[in-house]
Amino acid sequence: MRIIARIFLRFIGIIFTKFVFRFSIKGRETIPPSPVILAVNHHSYIDPPLVLLSFPRWRNLIFAAHMDLWNIPFLRQVLDFYGAIPVAKGVPTKSNIQKIIDLLREGKDICIFPEGGIIDKPGFSPAYRGISLIVEQTGVPVVPVYLEGTLKWIKNPWKSITLTYRDPIYWEEFINKEKESNLPRKELHIRFAQIIMNRIYNNEDGVYNEKIV
Repeated sequence: MRIIARIFLRFIGIIFTKFVFRFSIKGRETIPPSPVILAVNHHSYIDPPLVLLSFPRWRNLIFAAHMDLWNIPFLRQVLDFYGAIPVAKGVPTKSNIQKIIDLLREGKDICIFPEGGIIDKPGFSPAYRGISLIVEQTGVPVVPVYLEGTLKWIKNPWKSITLTYRDPIYWEEFINKEKESNLPRKELHIRFAQIIMNRIYNNEDGVYNEKIV
């Protein structure tokens, strides 16, 4: 029954994206086998459904979502149906991180919005370094995902939206490059999170105006 419901919801989503706005997907072939972490920029409430529609349908993608969303009755049922993980906005708790680590070790795919919530203005914010802690402990690849066109989409729902999967990032490769840096672990986590955000926005030389926490 759950599988039938998932297929039905995906079908409705495909119809919606084809007739309400133009939605295109790029780079899906770069996604490694499970488990993986998708690290996605976040500008709108429609971002999670679009990520879900773009992801290979035979794989079970689980979202880390803001815990306040469970206070919305209908949305709470949807989140529970898809097995979403409630997380506090801001610095993830140890229990949040451990739950994600356990799911990854079970072979599940996880979607994380590393900026910690919706960014309702152009540009991007620093990633919380919790994603680095998770990757360090699991060794799973991070696939940066860039959603373009969802910022304030409600004002112009007919514009095109593009979702692009970037090449995966691996913790082991990162650590090998940083062997000579002698940076403390916390600084390595911050740097790795910076790399993720730069890769999402295809901005290898990008810098932050705010400190990653």
